[in-house]
Amino acid sequence: MSLEKKNILKIASVYTGTVLGAGFASGKELVSFFVGFGLPGFFGMIISGMFFSLIGFGVLKIVFENKIKDYHEFSVLIFGEKFGCVSEWLVCGFLLVLFSAMIAAGGEMSRSVFKINGFNGEVVLSCLCFFTFLFELDGFVEINTLLAPVLVIGGIAIGLYIFFETPAWTASNTSFEDFFQKFFLSFKSISFSLSNNFITSALIYVSYNIITAVTVLVSLGKLILSKKTAKYGGIFGGVCVFLLGISMSLPLFANYNEIYSAQMPVLSIILNYRALKYIYVVILLSAIFTTALANGFSLIQNFEKSVGNKLFIKIFLSVWGILMAQVGFSNFIDKIYPFFGAIGMIETFFIIKTAFFSKNHQNTIDV
Repeated sequence: MSLEKKNILKIASVYTGTVLGAGFASGKELVSFFVGFGLPGFFGMIISGMFFSLIGFGVLKIVFENKIKDYHEFSVLIFGEKFGCVSEWLVCGFLLVLFSAMIAAGGEMSRSVFKINGFNGEVVLSCLCFFTFLFELDGFVEINTLLAPVLVIGGIAIGLYIFFETPAWTASNTSFEDFFQKFFLSFKSISFSLSNNFITSALIYVSYNIITAVTVLVSLGKLILSKKTAKYGGIFGGVCVFLLGISMSLPLFANYNEIYSAQMPVLSIILNYRALKYIYVVILLSAIFTTALANGFSLIQNFEKSVGNKLFIKIFLSVWGILMAQVGFSNFIDKIYPFFGAIGMIETFFIIKTAFFSKNHQNTIDV
């Protein structure tokens, strides 16, 4: 495999691992932003997949063409000096929330699966993150390159298997063709306007995930060898998120009445499948770990210039995550994530504008 292909795989893996956090892999985000709308929610997922690919390519394209080294340079380029600094502080706030949410998810896993005190699980996950932070960018990239394929392949396989083994599905004698006939008939009845909640929900979902993804992608400049690397790294990462999202949403859709209020919907379904339970636990833990690392690594990069002492930042983050995890995983997704989605929408607009519509986006940055 050529170096360029390896780097495309690494970039796509980091992108995928960043987005596929506990909220996604547990099914909580999928239920809240897509499955809850019924079949139209699948079209929302298509919209989100397209935007993930487009924005991933756009960010990497901007980084490559402008030789950007960190998020500060990126934000100044797309927002300007004044608003760029404001966006940095807002993004740092969100990253702190997301890091804590992933630590909280580790605690929830401890309670639900291992039947041990959730606080102990939060401490263990926070310590694992701290240890990985010590290896800087190389350690972060290698962990994602190792775990992202496990997330995607395992998640797709398990999602499809559970869907076709769901009692409600098999008992109704519903065929594969009948399901997709209803799926495409629902497409015809949809009026695509901003008043349709599944559309705005999909955009909010993409937007708040992009906040984290951008801060991670801008740090991968040394992996972007050409515009081709940027293009396929971003697009492939978006496609992986989309395929996994569709596959995991199918069993959630089939079991919606039983899982809509669950903290971790997929986990509540899969506990009935002994053979798959442990495989899924590995997938979910991998998703929690990779996203926690992405948020923490981004914060370290952002705070480095102002604080200077990286070790202090890493220790602070590890302790902060444990303390804030007491808010509870579900509360983060339902009450805090949508607020930052609005901020992410603004950033998404400027990314697309700068990457694809600026007459001269190969600017020199003087910061």
